[in-house]
Amino acid sequence: MVYKDYIRIHYRAVKKPLPELKKTFEAELSFFKKNIKKDFIVLDVGCVFGRPTIQLAPFVKTIIGIDHNQNMINIAIKKSKKIKNIEFLNRDGLKIKLPSNSFDLAYSTYNVLGWDIKTSKRQRFINEMVRVVKENSKIINITWK
Repeated sequence: MVYKDYIRIHYRAVKKPLPELKKTFEAELSFFKKNIKKDFIVLDVGCVFGRPTIQLAPFVKTIIGIDHNQNMINIAIKKSKKIKNIEFLNRDGLKIKLPSNSFDLAYSTYNVLGWDIKTSKRQRFINEMVRVVKENSKIINITWK
């Protein structure tokens, strides 16, 4: 499969999810809402098209989504252009070029840690998330079954 086809298919699946996936997205959003506050600065690592990033923006002070794929970032930027407290950046989750101790929450969804990151690099990925969150803050990884 050509990579552009993968992006197109993935985008369509997220934009109009099947009922089971829609329930998963709703449960995910509900879980996040219980773990954030209006004054939080949040980081979405591996944001893809920004689905949860955009959904969480009304409930936080600032939210930043990062992804290593510039095409996906471009789509997220286009989808969120009217949202003032959101930013999307082309960054690698294994080497997040953002300041240490600067986020109240960092999270990753869509099985990024379980599927997209090779086993040998998973600890490095987690360490980067820990590095960018403030002391006593949370990192959350949601892995789908």
